[in-house]
Amino acid sequence: MSTAGTDLEGSAGAVLVRSGREDLGPLVAEALAAARQAYAPYSRFQVGAVVVTDAGRHFAGCNVENVSYPLGTCAERDALAAYVLGRDTGEQIETLTLVAIQDGPEGPKPVACSPCGACRQAILELGPGSEVSFLWGSPLTVVTARAPELLPKAFDFEATPDAGPASTPGMPE
Repeated sequence: MSTAGTDLEGSAGAVLVRSGREDLGPLVAEALAAARQAYAPYSRFQVGAVVVTDAGRHFAGCNVENVSYPLGTCAERDALAAYVLGRDTGEQIETLTLVAIQDGPEGPKPVACSPCGACRQAILELGPGSEVSFLWGSPLTVVTARAPELLPKAFDFEATPDAGPASTPGMPE
């Protein structure tokens, strides 16, 4: 994981951006803008994510909650879905940047948030060589890690000796 820093100011508060990537401040701002579009009436925890490809194209996503909690979607997987839908042949993910904000007594402010396990698996599958950046720690800083660092020993059909389609009783093979 890498660090080095500049300040990012926004209406949601100041965050110290620390990364070896000089272009990270604008990506954090872009993810913050996506987070402000999130539909999060139940948790008031808004998350935005931006995927950047090797062609320099950006695909944003935000979390979308549902009153039936398991039906909600994460910002990271929404951004990945936008990438899958809009990518060109051979276009690869270089980075995914994630920002979360939460309403508080003084208004919305950035909060620490790393990708959940399902998102880590999806990031690793679609962008195995990508860098993932997110807010962490106190004071908040941006942490950047390679996708495999976020999910060591990830599920993989190729690496699982007995993997394959499961047989379901009563269903034709």
